[in-house]
Amino acid sequence: MNNITVFGGLLLVVTIVLLGVITFSDYEQHDMILIDSAYDTNEVAQYHREADIDTNVTETWKNISFDTIIYNETRPGYKLVNDNQSIQTNFSGIVLYSGKITVMNNATNSEVQKISIRVCNNLYEKRCTQSTRTISRPSKTFGTLKVTGTSYVETGDNITVQYRVDDTDLDIIGDPVFDNPVPVALHIIKISD
Repeated sequence: MNNITVFGGLLLVVTIVLLGVITFSDYEQHDMILIDSAYDTNEVAQYHREADIDTNVTETWKNISFDTIIYNETRPGYKLVNDNQSIQTNFSGIVLYSGKITVMNNATNSEVQKISIRVCNNLYEKRCTQSTRTISRPSKTFGTLKVTGTSYVETGDNITVQYRVDDTDLDIIGDPVFDNPVPVALHIIKISD
């Protein structure tokens, strides 16, 4: 009876360990597949705007043009078009946007300022990419607004990033605290068909 109890207990432990290994291995395999598909087979791109933007119009949506492609973080699937104001896709699927815009109060005193950001697909606003910040900024101070969201794109679609300010003293400028400041950065990755 003692041997049966020990054997039964050992069988139970082995079963639990095997289930744990199978579950853990399955989890790792899915994680590996996700990593493989995100970085080996899916289209990914990184665009920057390194030139500052002196905002000269308020209450109007303005396109951001990109002046730099980060080639070692970009794979085929995208190209800049429309004077670098649009990113054209050569595939269909769901893409994830991730990026940032750095702004500075260029006024001589503290002001309450508002900036709004959105990503458009063929000039139609993607609602999940909307971002707005209204803040009282001291003169010559910086702030960052995140760009994030997803949208479905089709081959030939044009993606644009747009901003809108309520004060022409709120400029889009890279923060000089960094070694290589960049006012605008956008990362796009295809996450699904």
